[in-house]
Amino acid sequence: MLFAGHLILFHSSAAVAENRTIASPFEIPRKYRVLHWTTANGLPADKIKALAQTPDGYIWIATRNGLVRFDGVEFRPFADLNCLCLFVDQSGSLWIGTRDGLFVLAHGEIRRIVLVGREDSKLSQAICGRKAGGIWVDYGGLLFSINGNENRAC
Repeated sequence: MLFAGHLILFHSSAAVAENRTIASPFEIPRKYRVLHWTTANGLPADKIKALAQTPDGYIWIATRNGLVRFDGVEFRPFADLNCLCLFVDQSGSLWIGTRDGLFVLAHGEIRRIVLVGREDSKLSQAICGRKAGGIWVDYGGLLFSINGNENRAC
């Protein structure tokens, strides 16, 4: 759950949540434990832009002051990027849309993706998966298709 300046995670030791009607969307069943983090706990900014979880279990947090990896205990600053969006693809790579362009984190390394015909544009605002594999990216107002090492404007 995201609130400005706060990361709130819910978890349960039970495999299945209670099957009951909840009177309020803010009511939390008793068997859930609520943990609350802020900048005082290591978040780099007051506002979280996006969250994603990679197959290795890490939670990635995008903020205007950087990308942070969270292991459930502590926050580790990972990249000094002004992040706008995150997406985990079928291979487990983390795609990072920023005000400075599009980046991908794969095998522990971050690299910038230069899109054909958009070398001058830097704003990457939205990323989503394609049913046939690859991703769609809103890049400076244009829609791009990326699959493997190929990218093209649509």
